Amino acid sequence: MAKILIAGLGKGIKRDGKYSEANYSIENENGETIIYSGENFITSALEKHFSIDKTIYIGTVGSMWDNLYSYYCNKYDMKEDEDYTFELLETVSNATKDSEFSEINIEKFNSIFKGKAKIILTKFGINTNEIFENFNMIMEIGNILKDGDEIFLDITHSFRSNAMWMFLVINYIMDVLDKNIEVKMISYGMFEAKYKKEIIENGEKKKIDVSPVVNLKAFFDLMKWIKGANELKNYGNAYTILEMVEDEDVNKKIRTFSNSINLNYVGTIKRNLESIKKIMEKIDLIEGPGKLIIPSILKDFIETFGKIKEEYEFLFKLAEWNFKQKRYAMVAININEGLREFVANILEIEDRATDFNDENSGISKYFRKVRHSIQYEKNHMKGTYDKKKEKLYKIFDHTRKIRNEIAHSAGKKDTAINDVESLKNYVIDINKIIKDKEFLKYLRLKYNTLDSISNPMKGVKADLIYN
Repeated sequence: MAKILIAGLGKGIKRDGKYSEANYSIENENGETIIYSGENFITSALEKHFSIDKTIYIGTVGSMWDNLYSYYCNKYDMKEDEDYTFELLETVSNATKDSEFSEINIEKFNSIFKGKAKIILTKFGINTNEIFENFNMIMEIGNILKDGDEIFLDITHSFRSNAMWMFLVINYIMDVLDKNIEVKMISYGMFEAKYKKEIIENGEKKKIDVSPVVNLKAFFDLMKWIKGANELKNYGNAYTILEMVEDEDVNKKIRTFSNSINLNYVGTIKRNLESIKKIMEKIDLIEGPGKLIIPSILKDFIETFGKIKEEYEFLFKLAEWNFKQKRYAMVAININEGLREFVANILEIEDRATDFNDENSGISKYFRKVRHSIQYEKNHMKGTYDKKKEKLYKIFDHTRKIRNEIAHSAGKKDTAINDVESLKNYVIDINKIIKDKEFLKYLRLKYNTLDSISNPMKGVKADLIYN
């Protein structure tokens, strides 16, 4: 584990041929303020204060690399190569926005201070192409960082856009490269908040201007809250947001709800929604950014699912929600199970757990015989054939095949694009069908006994009434 400082470095301001110095104050863990005076750049103060192992600098050809080289030679008691210092100074002084990287020998610096400091050159970023080029170059940081590293970011110097780069870099490393790192501080030397501080130097009192170093890590935490809110709202994943929820009871219930959503444990989802309802007052008391995020999202879930009475309606609503989140496997399973529940409701089957697993059950018979019923009506009862019934059967049959492909990884289907499009239509069709109260009455009257399934003529009365 190493402490890594990532910082931008600008051109610097010279006075009387020397780079100007500044005084910085940094608060330690005990709340005490430590003054670091006469620093050419803030990173030198940060390195001392946090015992930094390695510093990575991001800057252009015109950044004050000559001064940085002199600083590190002095810090590590190394003999300074004056020719190299002059070479850097000359290049830095003549640099423009169009300067090429080849004009400056940064490789020598990186070689001399390998393991201690590293420079990554970027362009000015004045157009889209340069911005993307910079992104590719800065991503080199991802190869440097190791699991367990503690990261300190500084956005004081260089272009204002560097602050954006810092956030992008860390988000990319943590979310895409999946590095297990921790952001400890995002520092900014606030020159505009300078204050007078009395110090003793060489036995004499004097007042100096001090710039406080403020910690802007709260902005990074806000980004995590926003990311967590998006995951919870759109995918039911509470894991990012729960890292910041301290209340154990709230944390546990939201985590269980999230787990049940991801496992598609319908019964657990319903029970946990009820549990969350009971602690909403506690959830409303969450402080910080979570106060604006968590209660609102959970209330949306409760509003969407909390008032549904029938099991099949709950499953169809869950299928609709899962489709919006592009969880297509769950959609097929929810629709198929929802249709089983729908038929069990029509046939008034009470022992559904047994019936669902019995090949000779009422539900299985229904779906085996309904096709014969549809064909019979087509051939012998013109004008009474109902397309909604055929549509329900086709939806059941297709989602059953998708479900079997998912469950058994059979490798028989190569129709993913068509199947997703079908699922989209099924969600819409089913919502229309189950809202048709007359059609539900028709089904109950026609199929309220299993005999009417085996003998389609027994459903004629329902056909006459419905049509």
